[in-house]
Amino acid sequence: MDPSQATISPKMRYSIYAILIVASFSTHLGRIANVSSRDGKSPFLSANDRSRWATVAAWVDTGTFEIDEIMQRPGWNTIDKVRHPGRDGVPHYYSSKPPFMSILVAAPYWVLHRVAGISLLTQPFLAVRMLLVVCNLVPLTIVFVLIAKKLEEATLGDWSRIFVMAGATWGTFLTTFVVTLNNHLPAACCTLIAMDATDRILRRGGGPLWRFGIAGLSAALAAALELPALGLLVLTACFLAGQQPLRTVFGFGLPALLVIGAYFGANYVVHDTWQPAYAQRHTVGGWYDYPGSYWFDPSKLAGVDRGEPSRARYGFHVLLGHHGILSLTPMWALSLAGTVLLITQDRTERRWRWATTLLTLACLTFYVMLRPTADRNYGGVCSGFRWAFWLIGPWLLSMLPALQRLEQRVWGRCLALILLAASVFSASVPMSNPWTHPWIYRVAWECGWIR
Repeated sequence: MDPSQATISPKMRYSIYAILIVASFSTHLGRIANVSSRDGKSPFLSANDRSRWATVAAWVDTGTFEIDEIMQRPGWNTIDKVRHPGRDGVPHYYSSKPPFMSILVAAPYWVLHRVAGISLLTQPFLAVRMLLVVCNLVPLTIVFVLIAKKLEEATLGDWSRIFVMAGATWGTFLTTFVVTLNNHLPAACCTLIAMDATDRILRRGGGPLWRFGIAGLSAALAAALELPALGLLVLTACFLAGQQPLRTVFGFGLPALLVIGAYFGANYVVHDTWQPAYAQRHTVGGWYDYPGSYWFDPSKLAGVDRGEPSRARYGFHVLLGHHGILSLTPMWALSLAGTVLLITQDRTERRWRWATTLLTLACLTFYVMLRPTADRNYGGVCSGFRWAFWLIGPWLLSMLPALQRLEQRVWGRCLALILLAASVFSASVPMSNPWTHPWIYRVAWECGWIR
């Protein structure tokens, strides 16, 4: 079969996409409706999301970013916090997470709180579940629709198109993380939106100013949510400036500057400094060094939180080991193969394959080679290497050239399906709580291979 020749109509393909998207949406909506901690006392699944929710609740319900009183409530305490003097000169606890995202989440919560009278402090299950739908599930579903549109614009056979949509809706850790407040899922959504908007401008030799605005806004949001995505912001700006410099300055640049200003402004409002809380993490006597701090008591640090001394071992496990990008979700091997085949694509496709490759290498270099031992912890207790999740969108599209080759052979389709099945398995194992170790890590631990 010639993969460039479709055998079913676009209408039928869209129907298949819709079935996959609706099935995925409904499944994850059900997971959100059932989200609960292990003890059933709160809707929070880890110290990570408790830290973010505490900031949201503190700002809207109490009018401050201090979480001292919030963390005294049952089920609200978190190790992801810092302590420093507030504007009143008295030391207070604050979330260690950058406040920018919490302020964004606080906006729909403010509406929910003021219009419906629902409070995170008194009705946490209802409030959290409703906000997870708005902040996680809706953006992810929009991205699914965007991927469907991208697939219809590509020169592919029916089988490859449906395979990619199945992988997007069931085979990545984005769906796993839809039940918890996190920065990785929205960063992935913003990344794909930014690349799509930029791609449309480049293919058409220009575009309306609003499309430049979408590209700039979403690329800057991705960078604000994931630091390595700063490379995406730079690359998209360079691509557009080379074609439409004036529109890039005003259409792309101004929204991007607005987001950057809001990011640092939020940090200044909360912490009275432009520096994020993370800059204090390894400073003795700094914000993380407070009585009972988990991070400054070696006797409390356990497992991956101790950090991996060997960069080589860390790199191996990030790629192929117990937290491996390729070992947990082996369908990304198709993305790697597709990148190798990029030479056969048109100029715009080559540009994006190279961009994806550079962004992936930059992200891995940053987290594997440039971080100190304490930060080489695989993202803590987590079901995957979460710091690379923001690249899932471009990785999905990168597998297209490889699928074009494989779909022409029975063995090729079987191989792709095996890789997809393994990826869906890994994404499904931690569906009740993504803040758990990957299944490979747990098997290795139970066998005594790691400690």
